[in-house]
Amino acid sequence: MSRRVTGAAARLACAGLACAGLIAGCGSHPARVAGAGPPLAAPLSTSLVTAQGRWAIAVMGGPDAGNKFWQLFFRPVTGGHWSLVTPQGVADNGGLVAAGGGAYLVVGFRPSQNLAFSPLATSTDTGRNWTPGLLDAGLADTPGAIAVGPSGRTLALLQDSTVEAAPTAGAAAAGRWASLTTLKALAASAPGRACGLEGVRVRPGSSPTPTGPGGRRGSSFPPAAGRGCWA
Repeated sequence: MSRRVTGAAARLACAGLACAGLIAGCGSHPARVAGAGPPLAAPLSTSLVTAQGRWAIAVMGGPDAGNKFWQLFFRPVTGGHWSLVTPQGVADNGGLVAAGGGAYLVVGFRPSQNLAFSPLATSTDTGRNWTPGLLDAGLADTPGAIAVGPSGRTLALLQDSTVEAAPTAGAAAAGRWASLTTLKALAASAPGRACGLEGVRVRPGSSPTPTGPGGRRGSSFPPAAGRGCWA
């Protein structure tokens, strides 16, 4: 049963979460998914809006807590109270990531403690019921590690910067994933070499081909000024 919380819980959530596709563009970015050096601790608090309403993920326990955990909240599009709808049965100390598309909301659990892969949970009734699923690998440490497009096509960004795809959110919940591309493959492509590919992230509406300087190769994502690019 969902528990109601005050509107203040929503204010714990931060920036928005994007949906399905690979983006490509030249420029600098604040979080690096892969590469040399120690990984950055990405802030996994986030929020998103679907046709059903608003969703927010917030880290609980405070900045000095030794045992942080994440919670998922939902507020209907018609308004009213925020409800606690975190999928149950899996420890979420590693963080939650979420994406919505159509009637689906897909939540992924980042690896933590002895968990080496990422369980999934999918809901079509605003978090009242969840269907468990599985991604047999660990999700990347970024709020955009899962993306769901309007057709239900679902992408997952893994810790090693591999991108896996499922044709529908239902297929993702059933564990029917296939490798789409990798950072190594994109970096070895001509446009990847031209702009010095730095990492991979998932967002709507563009090709899994990195752009070179000036946004060549037909990417729908406008490049920013600067060196390097992301796919």
